[in-house]
Amino acid sequence: IESASQDALLVCCADKFHNLKSLVDPLKDWNVKVWQNFNAPLERVLWYFGEVLNLLKARLRTPELVKEYEKLVGEARALLQPFLTPS
Repeated sequence: IESASQDALLVCCADKFHNLKSLVDPLKDWNVKVWQNFNAPLERVLWYFGEVLNLLKARLRTPELVKEYEKLVGEARALLQPFLTPS
């Protein structure tokens, strides 16, 4: 992502948005086991989506898309907070 073109960043943003939305939407319906579809711990999944957000904020020149993705990352963090392992 660090050296990707704007077109590639748009595809990345759309892909990560879709992936995260697929996690968040079932959580709204209380299907909390949806994250078991990932091959990483929940904390790591949220970290990953947050890191993608940071890179998109720094590089993608479509702020309205980044803002929507950021909103979704925040929503995911809020919904998943009760299930995170305390550090």
